[in-house]
Amino acid sequence: MRGRLIGRILALLGLVLLVSSAFTWLIGSPAMALGKVVLALLFFALYFATNFGELGKAFSSKGTLYAGVTGASAFLLALILLVLNVLAARSELSWDLTKDRLNTLSEESVRALAALDRDVSLLAFYRAGEPAQEQFELLFRRYGALSPRFSYRFIDPEASPALAKEYGITGEKERVLLLADSGKLQVRIKDASEESLTNALVRATHQVVRTLYFINGHGESTVEDEGPSGLSAMAKRMESEGLKAESLTLGMQEEIPENAAALVLAGPSEELQPGEVEMVRRYLERGGRVLFMLEPMADAGFDDVLALYNLEVGDDLVVDPASRIVGSNEFAPVSLSYNEQTEIGRGFNLQTVFPTARSVVPLYLAESGATARPLVLTMQSAWAETDLDGLKKGEEAKRSNAEKGGPFALAATSTKPLPKREDGPSGETRIVLFGDRDFATNKFSAIQGNGDLFLNSLNWLCEQSDRITIRPRLREASRLFLDAGKQSLLFFIALDLLPISLLALGLTIWMVRRSR
Repeated sequence: MRGRLIGRILALLGLVLLVSSAFTWLIGSPAMALGKVVLALLFFALYFATNFGELGKAFSSKGTLYAGVTGASAFLLALILLVLNVLAARSELSWDLTKDRLNTLSEESVRALAALDRDVSLLAFYRAGEPAQEQFELLFRRYGALSPRFSYRFIDPEASPALAKEYGITGEKERVLLLADSGKLQVRIKDASEESLTNALVRATHQVVRTLYFINGHGESTVEDEGPSGLSAMAKRMESEGLKAESLTLGMQEEIPENAAALVLAGPSEELQPGEVEMVRRYLERGGRVLFMLEPMADAGFDDVLALYNLEVGDDLVVDPASRIVGSNEFAPVSLSYNEQTEIGRGFNLQTVFPTARSVVPLYLAESGATARPLVLTMQSAWAETDLDGLKKGEEAKRSNAEKGGPFALAATSTKPLPKREDGPSGETRIVLFGDRDFATNKFSAIQGNGDLFLNSLNWLCEQSDRITIRPRLREASRLFLDAGKQSLLFFIALDLLPISLLALGLTIWMVRRSR
């Protein structure tokens, strides 16, 4: 009796192995599939050997009928699943279920692809079988799915040495090229990442790259400085906005360069010379655009110029004890309040942090002809500390009745129309004034919305309103890199071995219970 039961169990297991061998073969394991067929035939032989005398009764019983119906249903279900998998493999529809949307292109990338006005082609020089090739192909495929103007091709530099030489591929770096205008324009990509690829798209498709000059020579943060107080990180991010950052020494110029889309004064610690201030004033009068980032306890010499545009900076230091709640300190006020009447602040809902900031005052004097608006506001718990000497001595900051309480501005904008011209549009002067420069430095620019606010301000100055947005956060995800053999083994265990083992265990338990 026990031998016949074991034989029946083996027959069920053999049936499971035989049916599942087709799936095993489809997922790319023909050796495993053959092994399953051989093992299934062995189980069937053992069944016949132990149940030979019972075969006639078994085939005529109701149990056999029910088992046949069950087997047919299972086969039909497996067939349906197979058809659905084939359809899913051929469909372009997909869902990104990763924690940080790792497999979804950022809004900047989608916008760059949508703006393509010419065909671009990506040439990636990788040898066949290189581990990085598959990873890069997944990225390139996402770009190609969003724009018919984007195409890519992998080239083996060893199989095509003449082509590799033609495009200057000599080593392991910069092996990806973006070609536009029928191959005439080439942009070399340092690494095949989304950031580098999108930056290359912007450079290849923007006919006019706007140059922004960062004034130096007075203790300002510079775009070349990669240290904590530098602006190198923001300079790199500016590339994806079609903006080029260059340094400018005013003392070596007679006038601001004609190609200046805007000037940036990033926190000078020393006062500019009168001639330099006058140069900036003349530039503004011609419809120039300037981003002022003026640190507390430092006089840059621009008070009179800012007054012409209804702007003023306070001789104070902003203190906000409530900033401790969100992990900051009282001398690094946190803001989540932005003026919706400004293009920069409209729809902006990210938290920003301003280490050691001074207050900014938009004035409302009609005779100047300028329109000033607050941009960033402090929380209500903040105040403008005016006892700066006491703070320098290490005294505790305490608000007095005479000191201004929040909310008040940490940044403001100002516009002033130019005199009307008969030969065309007159334009306007634009200014963004921040009472802090640290928020945009390498140390703090990655915090929440700091970098986005800085880039949005530059885009507004350059009249790139379509690029004013909230950029996706840097996405982190865990990656597991396996060679082809380990990938196949993991695939087989997860999709074949484990499900089949559970099904076999269930059928065995059912058969044992049924025999009692």
